[in-house]
Amino acid sequence: MDSGFMNAAVISVLALFAAVFISFWKNVNLGVICIGFAFLVGRFVTGMKAGDIYGQGFPLRLFFLLLATTLFSAIAKSNGTYAVLGRPIAGVIGGRRRLMCLIFFLVSLILSGLGLGTIVTPALLMPFLLVMAKEEEIPEFLTMILCISGCIAGGLSGAAPTGVLGAQLAKRIGVEQYTPIYIAAVTTFSFHGLVAFFAFGGPKLSRRPAKPAEPMVLDGKQFGTVAVLFCIIIAVLGYKIDIGLCTFAGVSILLLFGAADQNKIIAGVSWSTLLLLCGASVMFYVISASGGVTLVERHMSGSGFETSLLAGMMSFFASSSAVVMPTLIPRVPDIGPTSPVYLVGAVIIGAHAVAYSPVSTMGAVAMTMSSSKTDSQKLFVKLFSVAVCMWMMTGFFFLLGFYDNVMNFME
Repeated sequence: MDSGFMNAAVISVLALFAAVFISFWKNVNLGVICIGFAFLVGRFVTGMKAGDIYGQGFPLRLFFLLLATTLFSAIAKSNGTYAVLGRPIAGVIGGRRRLMCLIFFLVSLILSGLGLGTIVTPALLMPFLLVMAKEEEIPEFLTMILCISGCIAGGLSGAAPTGVLGAQLAKRIGVEQYTPIYIAAVTTFSFHGLVAFFAFGGPKLSRRPAKPAEPMVLDGKQFGTVAVLFCIIIAVLGYKIDIGLCTFAGVSILLLFGAADQNKIIAGVSWSTLLLLCGASVMFYVISASGGVTLVERHMSGSGFETSLLAGMMSFFASSSAVVMPTLIPRVPDIGPTSPVYLVGAVIIGAHAVAYSPVSTMGAVAMTMSSSKTDSQKLFVKLFSVAVCMWMMTGFFFLLGFYDNVMNFME
């Protein structure tokens, strides 16, 4: 890597830190600042064309996914669908809020593991969990992290899209056994959920008086909303239709039949949050194009610790399943004498350890589904901080040799 390319990579990263500092100093939307810095760095440092900066950098699929699911969630909230669906569950749990936190994690894990995966599950499930959490006075942020950690734990199974991809990439380099990797992944992200429970208010959740059980009676608008939700799930799982466009179709049907007030629904979209996420994604694309990913690739070693950290570092700037795994897993045979199963596991687990980041799909869903009273910039920093902490903690486990025992035992 020549010095000019190296300088561009360093400048782009420094520009990101400067954008964050200026955003909080002047209380200006971080996405706006990021787009401005992306233009300056991309055009005058890296030499990118304007069309590439916003054409390639703007997360169009993520934008459609977040906007569509936000609109659908707003409809389900406004006409009371989520509240009605949640009442029987709340009645069964009987005020045991700690148990409810466990259920949040397990439901996310099971639905994701059965095939909904790490994109569809949080997009459709998280808004429902947040409504239940609000009713039971469970911290919003804790609910978000439990949902994300559960979705990752399930989404790496052999039945979910990301897990299927990981197993296929591993098989291409001669790693036939994916089970040891998945066991290590489930252990990791279950531990993440446990850490979140203790760190974000779980132990303080005392049992509340049980609410009287209420029958689940749906009116016409609520029944239509539930019917559309099931149609979306069937279309996405059974026919592999894009969830963003499919959900938009569902939203249009609900609005046509008067399931909610469209003016209130559209006005209620957190446009500042969408701008923040999309602007940050454009900035991260410029960082990647300026040499960040290439720089990381050239420093892979045979250490599971370093490999997991590098995979996570790349995932801050690029998609885990679309870029990081397909890029790094094929290089495993060339790295060194370390077990290929161990290194493939390091790539997959390390790449997903940062999935809490607000620039990732799951973190972005959490951002858009947050309460209107939540400060979006502070939530952005909290999610990013959790991603960094989980990433470093996962690397530390590799350093201690924890995964040696798990994967060698299962292999």
